[in-house]
Amino acid sequence: MEDRQRLMDQLEVFTPTYKATIKRAGQDAGDDGESNHYMTVEYQKKITNICALALDMHMPDYEEDKIACFIKSLIEQRIGPTWHVLVGRSFGFAVQCEARHFLHLYMQHLAIVVWKSEPDPKKLE
Repeated sequence: MEDRQRLMDQLEVFTPTYKATIKRAGQDAGDDGESNHYMTVEYQKKITNICALALDMHMPDYEEDKIACFIKSLIEQRIGPTWHVLVGRSFGFAVQCEARHFLHLYMQHLAIVVWKSEPDPKKLE
């Protein structure tokens, strides 16, 4: 554990703008203003439980798109609207989301990306 910490400190010395997310894994987001991209622990638990439920219920029978639809509908019922979900085995992504509303996790052999993005009211007019 000390070696990992030392390595992360060295990375920050060589690349000062690098945020060592590995070093902060499992810690609550601070109030320093720089950690706005971390999801709150409460939301992490809720979404992780929903994803585990979806994979337990649908894993052998359904494709990834149906699992993503199930996860999205449950999250929107329990937390509120407008969430987006990606489920797959291998993919790249770049998303724009609200602060503290992004989660990327792996369960079994699938990667799951969940983020919240409210629609732009200017584009709706």
